[in-house]
Amino acid sequence: MSQRSRLAAHEYRQILKALCNSTELFSAFREQLEVHHFGPFETYSVVYSVLSKFYDEHNSLPNKEIIFTEIESVLQSLPDDRFSEEEIEDLEVFLDQDYASSSLDLASKEWAINKIKNLLEEHLLNDISARSSSTLVPTQLPDLIDRWVKTADSIESIGAY
Repeated sequence: MSQRSRLAAHEYRQILKALCNSTELFSAFREQLEVHHFGPFETYSVVYSVLSKFYDEHNSLPNKEIIFTEIESVLQSLPDDRFSEEEIEDLEVFLDQDYASSSLDLASKEWAINKIKNLLEEHLLNDISARSSSTLVPTQLPDLIDRWVKTADSIESIGAY
């Protein structure tokens, strides 16, 4: 059972907007953020997936035309009923209005960094909760705790960005 996110939909959107519009920010968090972090909003997961793949191949973020083309290709490979018309429209509006491939001001970057930190903390807590309530084998515990501590340390170091 997954818990409701502490972040609102518009906060996820603004995080993604910041990542799309700052190669510096995207590269700083690409090792920590994964597609599943945008899970509550599958269309945002698609955008993040396309950004990640493009960045891995080109070490930069795609321009607006390329991101539209790549996302359209991904959407065509999925079943037609995967997303509602409303979700597709929201995605198109996001790409049209919020994807600018431009730099962000310092205040926007700082806000995004804080929200990304919140998102990563939330996923860590959900992972700890899920593993704790599962049929955990005691011999797995040291490795899990070590991984959680490393993840927590990594999240805590985000403020030093």
